Amino acid sequence: MLRRVGTATLVVLTVMLGYSGVASAAPTGAAAVASGSAHSCAIRADDATIACWGATSGDVPVGRFTGVAAAGRQTCAIRESDGGVDCWGQSFWGLTPPSGAFKSIAGGGEQFCGVRADDTLHCWGGDPWSGLADVPAGAFRSAAVGESHACAVRGDRTVACWGYDDYGMSTPPAGEFAAVAAGTSHSCGVRAGDGSVACWGAEWMLGAPAGAHDAVSAGAQFSCALRAADGEPACWGADIGAPKKAPAVALRSIVTGVRHTCGIRRADRGVTCWGEAALDIPADLAAGDPDTDGDGHIDREDAFPNDAAEWADGDGDGVGDNGDNCPATANPGQADRDGNGRGDACDAPPPPAPTAADLARQLVDALGPLPSGIRNALIVKVERLLSYYEGSGDADACRALDTLVGQLGALTGKKIDDTEALRDAIVRIQQFMGCDGGAATGHKQHGRKR
Repeated sequence: MLRRVGTATLVVLTVMLGYSGVASAAPTGAAAVASGSAHSCAIRADDATIACWGATSGDVPVGRFTGVAAAGRQTCAIRESDGGVDCWGQSFWGLTPPSGAFKSIAGGGEQFCGVRADDTLHCWGGDPWSGLADVPAGAFRSAAVGESHACAVRGDRTVACWGYDDYGMSTPPAGEFAAVAAGTSHSCGVRAGDGSVACWGAEWMLGAPAGAHDAVSAGAQFSCALRAADGEPACWGADIGAPKKAPAVALRSIVTGVRHTCGIRRADRGVTCWGEAALDIPADLAAGDPDTDGDGHIDREDAFPNDAAEWADGDGDGVGDNGDNCPATANPGQADRDGNGRGDACDAPPPPAPTAADLARQLVDALGPLPSGIRNALIVKVERLLSYYEGSGDADACRALDTLVGQLGALTGKKIDDTEALRDAIVRIQQFMGCDGGAATGHKQHGRKR
């Protein structure tokens, strides 16, 4: 960058410093990364600030950002506060950031394009005669910028390209695409249906690998894509040497510069770069987000960073979802009154406690058909007995229950069969009277025929 001091011009080479931006004290992953001709920038995941490294130029602005793009020695970023764009760095053509809010931005060559908040396109910077400023109309999902052309994915997932087309790089194939990338003399896209990579333009740039891919990025004379199966990058193109020698590491995103490539790792969201420039990644971004318990969930997004068996607490009750008996409803004490494995907070409420009248009717119903007079009189007799001894649990109560059970045959004038319904009714009466573990035992042998 250039700073004027008095009448002299002081040239400060930030490339000698290795990186620009405020260093973060703790290791952190990246939320986004961008690569220019010989520098890269990333948004820190922990505080949304930007750090740049390599042959950078300009002062990184302070604040929080949601998106970043690089082109040449220039960088632009989307502010978190209002979606507006800040730009910095050296440009032969000058660089004035656009007004308004943007959802996403991309850079290439010496220029930038972005998708506005209303899904329309806008391009700025670079050669004013390139034609990139004449963007196609309509709604778009994303944009990619090459040396002298650009492409974008429409709302219906078809691709539109504009700018120079001397090698056919601005003549996209038909079909739906999930992503698109633009290089110097070629373009590539990931098809929406099967994840295959299609490239168009200069014939020496068209050797895309087979199979499904999640992302693609185009450099000056090479391209790289991420395999869907394992996230590892595969690179191809006319360039030879370091830019195409991708490491065997799983990445969640990838971006190519002129002679280097950077990506965000799947596991810890740290930044990995390879090629011939901008390899001096700031230590915090290179380290990535720690995963203390090794459960595959970074500490910053792990509700239990020291417990490998737990990582989420959907109801915020302090109990991990994997072991929570009510994972969607707070149940901090894990109360489970009926022991069925479902916590009380999310289990069906217990039935109301039975009354003496309820239990009397249950017992008499369990005896089978009875004349109405006998039935009603027996219900009244049992209800009075239960009401008198409710919850007492003493020997008199238990003996009274024994006596009642022993008299059922005489009171009904019929032989009483031992049925499951009768056994259940007597057990409930025992609990009601406090005799379920009580002093008398004769009534517990009611299984005999009477």
